[in-house]
Amino acid sequence: GHSFVSGGMDTTIKLWRLEDDAVVRDVVASSDKSMITDIRRTTQIQLPYFSTNHAQTDYADCVRFLGDCIVSKSIANIILLWKPVLGEGGRAGRACEKNSDAIIPLREFVLSNCD
Repeated sequence: GHSFVSGGMDTTIKLWRLEDDAVVRDVVASSDKSMITDIRRTTQIQLPYFSTNHAQTDYADCVRFLGDCIVSKSIANIILLWKPVLGEGGRAGRACEKNSDAIIPLREFVLSNCD
């Protein structure tokens, strides 16, 4: 798809869309050696389409998509399989709306040592 997931030291996991024409163009250009120029352009995405701090209680050091689910791991060695609760058009609700950062936990794995 045209999304990626990021995790942070603040326990927040965010989903980002790469559907903007400028972003798609720059991603394609960065992987095509014939389109690379001496000047590298930086394209910014200001806001994620989903953000939650309900998946992990510690620094999320690894996050991946698994179909329409997310697998996240914290430094506390907890791996969680979960789904974001998205509204119309696959987007989260506004920040002021109740449960705009809600998730559906599907499975939790607690490991004694997971690097």
